[in-house]
Amino acid sequence: MQRALSKMIAAALGVTPVAAAQASPSRTPAPILIVQAQVDAFNKGDLDAFASFYAEDVELFDLGPEAKPNLSGRAALIERYKPILTKYHPKATILSRMEADGFVIDKERTEASGKSSEGVAIYQVEFGKIRRIWFTP
Repeated sequence: MQRALSKMIAAALGVTPVAAAQASPSRTPAPILIVQAQVDAFNKGDLDAFASFYAEDVELFDLGPEAKPNLSGRAALIERYKPILTKYHPKATILSRMEADGFVIDKERTEASGKSSEGVAIYQVEFGKIRRIWFTP
């Protein structure tokens, strides 16, 4: 069931899943642990720790009919998130989570400056790093 779900997610996002077996499970933390660790770093406002969970060539996408990366590379991720983490001190709460073959899907609530929003984030983890993220509009 999970493998079928992973294939459906990958097909919908236009990517090829990296099988968990390709990365040695004894040396690479489970994708769900990596995603949770970056959420924890985000909530602490620790930009260096937060960025360390992302691949050098990370890509962020907004889901939609023409899902193209709106951010590419760890340096761009740091540039985007530095003012957010230092000025607004956001906190993310995971409302629900599922994992399937290198994909972690979170329904999240983010709160900052007295405002909150909810959305879904789909993380693709490859070789122990978050490689791609898709956000719902």
